[in-house]
Amino acid sequence: MTEKKKLWTIIGTGVVVAGGLGGLIYYQHTKVEEAREKAAGLTREIEAGRTLISSTPDLEREVITQRETDSVVAEILPGDEDINNFVRTLRNFEEDSGVKIVSLKEKTISDREQLEFDRVAYTLSLDGDAFQLLSFLDEVESHARFMSVTNMKLTAARSKRGSSEQPRHKITLDVETYVYEPQDGGEPVKVENYDRKRDLLMSEITRRRAELTVNAYEYRGPRGRRDPWIDPRVPVGDDGQLVLSIEQQIALVDELVERMALVETAWQQVVDAPNLIAKMKTRADFDHQLTMLEEEVRRVTDENQLVFIPAERRFHSEVVTALEELRRELSDDRGGFGPSVAELKETLAAMDRHFERGEFELGLQAFRIIEPGLEVAERDDVRGPLAMRLREKSDIGLGVLDFNRIPLVINGVALHEDLAPVAIINGKSIGVGEMLPGTEVIVQGILKDEIEFNFRGLTLIRRIHP
Repeated sequence: MTEKKKLWTIIGTGVVVAGGLGGLIYYQHTKVEEAREKAAGLTREIEAGRTLISSTPDLEREVITQRETDSVVAEILPGDEDINNFVRTLRNFEEDSGVKIVSLKEKTISDREQLEFDRVAYTLSLDGDAFQLLSFLDEVESHARFMSVTNMKLTAARSKRGSSEQPRHKITLDVETYVYEPQDGGEPVKVENYDRKRDLLMSEITRRRAELTVNAYEYRGPRGRRDPWIDPRVPVGDDGQLVLSIEQQIALVDELVERMALVETAWQQVVDAPNLIAKMKTRADFDHQLTMLEEEVRRVTDENQLVFIPAERRFHSEVVTALEELRRELSDDRGGFGPSVAELKETLAAMDRHFERGEFELGLQAFRIIEPGLEVAERDDVRGPLAMRLREKSDIGLGVLDFNRIPLVINGVALHEDLAPVAIINGKSIGVGEMLPGTEVIVQGILKDEIEFNFRGLTLIRRIHP
């Protein structure tokens, strides 16, 4: 073999060997890449496994907590069988709160979602005052089953003078609840060592239950507050005069309650007096305070100054009733002795003040309070004259009231210097000294602008208005 052939043989062999080595290298490279991809996949699986392992405790805790609070959710959200009682529950709220349900109808919810919680709503039309409405809302918000008021509209009522009933507003509101319908997800996953893990999570479970529980609020009623939707301006009275405002009525009652407390304190001082002299001194002050307070109470009642119901109720319970009880205690304390000299004088002064203001009925009310003990006082040399004056004063008041009940229409008078004056009364000519037909009234004097009458020994004057 020549040198040339040897060279070509060597070169060919080298090429073949190089090609084989290249193919082997390529094959090994492919295997390496496949191994790398497999290694990367294993790495990802390992990471996913680690993530699953690390998240499993949290997932277990959430599952356990959810299972243990499902019972609370079932308690606060009605199921299909409980939703039928929803309307009955609202009717119970109506009875407890005092509102009146005028109409109740189910409301269509357009965005109802068929999830675990199905929304149910009713539209109610109510009549009631502000505090009845608040009581109804309190019943709704505090009920064991979860409910909420999602919409409310109120049309305020107008106050009515002379009415003892609180004005009732027109209210429309939407009350909404949810029906709990758990989705069927198959058999629940078993959690290893469930009881032990649940005990370890009891603190979290308790916290979750507390968050789900509906907190009840104790509504304590109006407590003297006025209805905020009623116009606080008191309407004009029947006689055209403005009645006291709400604030003035409350202030008046506050003052009378304070004075009642002072009177009760003064009476206690009389009871606790260490001797007769001290008792007489404290009794005089007590009698004066009591008489003045009773005088004011009579005027407030007679003039109907209290038209704001809460103020009127407090006035009656803390002042009028307290005075009645104190008077009964005074009657028992006298022990058949009758009213004291100070009581007689204070009552006489009170009657004089009432009569001077033309309040004859109020003066007679003051007399009636002390009248039961006058018979005993009349037998006493010191108190007898005072008791007699009180009876005379009472007769005057009764006479004036009886005279005022007699219809007297003065049509005019005729005065002439050469003729006896004549008055036209009830369409008839009556001269001085004549008696009005069918009455005990005698015309005692006729002047240009007034006529004097005599009635049961009393001289009474009627002005002639042009």
